[in-house]
Amino acid sequence: MKKAAPKLDELKSWHKPYRVAVGGGLAIEVTPGGAKFWLYCYRLAGRLYGVTVGSYPNMSLVEARLRQKACRIMITEGRFPRL
Repeated sequence: MKKAAPKLDELKSWHKPYRVAVGGGLAIEVTPGGAKFWLYCYRLAGRLYGVTVGSYPNMSLVEARLRQKACRIMITEGRFPRL
């Protein structure tokens, strides 16, 4: 059974930034100020990288997953995804 995505509107700020994994390397990061960003984490040439693909609620989960797919295509081509 697949895990359900977190209820994004219910995520509250905390005294330090934290991430909630959504799946496939995609996560939402919540800052102490309450801002929420979509973050895609990936490995390229053995190193761990992360790229912000958008902010919530300006970008929905569906749109973030589309950008995640675009990033994956760039990674398979050996390019760094910079959106």
